[in-house]
Amino acid sequence: MIGSVKALRDSYGFVAGEDGRDYYFADRDLVDDFDLKIGDAVRFEVVEPQPERGPRAVHVALAVAR
Repeated sequence: MIGSVKALRDSYGFVAGEDGRDYYFADRDLVDDFDLKIGDAVRFEVVEPQPERGPRAVHVALAVAR
């Protein structure tokens, strides 16, 4: 799926997916060690929702090279 970074915290963030839903991700879900910025286009996979955080994005990577 494709989306854009909506919010960033110390070790996690949220992506707005192209389907209109928000997805939680943690630093460990990033494919490479790179600095994300609000608004960056990313691609990711969706896994089962976590009750405390909702749907989760994994294998998060930049959709377009900078």
